[in-house]
Amino acid sequence: MGELVVDLGAARAALASVASRIALLLVEDFDASRRIPGMEWTVGDAAAHVASETRSFARLASGEVTPEDMWERFAPGTEGMASGQRMSVLNSNEIAAFDRSQLSTAGELVEEAVGDFLATTNDWPPDRLFRGIEGDIALPTVTCVVMFELLIHGDDLARGLGKRWIISPEEARLVLTGISSLMPGQFDADAAGDMRATVFLRLRGGPAFALWVHDGRLDVVPDPVERVDCHVSADPVTFLLVSTGRRSQVGAVLRGKLMAWGRRPWLAARMPLQSL
Repeated sequence: MGELVVDLGAARAALASVASRIALLLVEDFDASRRIPGMEWTVGDAAAHVASETRSFARLASGEVTPEDMWERFAPGTEGMASGQRMSVLNSNEIAAFDRSQLSTAGELVEEAVGDFLATTNDWPPDRLFRGIEGDIALPTVTCVVMFELLIHGDDLARGLGKRWIISPEEARLVLTGISSLMPGQFDADAAGDMRATVFLRLRGGPAFALWVHDGRLDVVPDPVERVDCHVSADPVTFLLVSTGRRSQVGAVLRGKLMAWGRRPWLAARMPLQSL
């Protein structure tokens, strides 16, 4: 069926830039106790998460730790849980284990960890697989996953601190292209039931791809395999923030940032995908 291609060089450069912006956002003496609007996390929790997570990506890339090490340390006894629940446990325990005395340097820790990740993977061929805690994924994909985490949690931190956080359309397009191969893993087969549908998503400025639901599964393909039921045109930054629950879908539609049409336009809001 083909796959969407990620510009690895562009993704690496963008990741380094985003990490630098996180470091600028988390300057010394920020108020870690402030609650992030719409979330249970405080600014300190989010800072601990991005610092811990980027360090874990760097250590996994270098082989300093293995996925098994991570599960055993932060989520022991969770093997029978659903993937999302296991990740929630791991994230919570990793945040709890973070040394809060290091919060004042969390931004620097993120920038350092991303630098280590990029240095370790600098000579990797694009098809080399990264051994992640949820499975093996290609280098362009994991690079975009790290950037995805920093972009989304950078937005969380900025909202908690009352600061601006700008995500460029190109960054959003890179991330959404990169993580598109992971969308089938977010598919809720139980909620889908016997649904059969094709939603064709056009990110303004490119790329475009189809979400094809059939036979209890989701495939992400560059071109529709069957007749398109719903067309979606989306501002890439808005789509990224809406799909992660950081912005209102209704507000995005009213501002013209998201548009849907076709014979079943309601599918745009009913795709059985868990939040990215």
